[in-house]
Amino acid sequence: MRRLKGSFTVEASVLVPFLLVVTVIFIYLGIYAYDKTLMIQDVNAVAAMVRDENSIGRDDVVSVCEGAFAEIKEEHPYLSMSNIKLVVTVKGSKVYLQLTGDWNMPLYKGYSRKMTQEREVKRINPVTKMYLTENIKSLLEETEDEDSDDLRD
Repeated sequence: MRRLKGSFTVEASVLVPFLLVVTVIFIYLGIYAYDKTLMIQDVNAVAAMVRDENSIGRDDVVSVCEGAFAEIKEEHPYLSMSNIKLVVTVKGSKVYLQLTGDWNMPLYKGYSRKMTQEREVKRINPVTKMYLTENIKSLLEETEDEDSDDLRD
């Protein structure tokens, strides 16, 4: 009977470190996923701002994007990212955004991974945007009329 009492201690000494390592791995994966999601969200926010703001001149796009990204980054800081840089390139009516940074594993300084998120935005001039909006409105009105007729029958 005495042998059985000590078996629990031996099993726990093997199982607890394993569970601890698995828990730490899940925490690191969560921090990585959070930073990656935040990076995607930031690039999309800057892209939406550039796409919808037609009063910005072609030469001012870079400074406006960097200013907007600085404000966005202050609202929600990254947990484990460093050296975060936004590179903006303008070619014709297209704006290319590239956000890069180094993801450092928390509590372990020897591991660093480069993360990059890219986005291409086509800027539409105001006249074309109004024309597209009016076309979409007319198409929606046509489908609403057709749907209402179907419901009456």
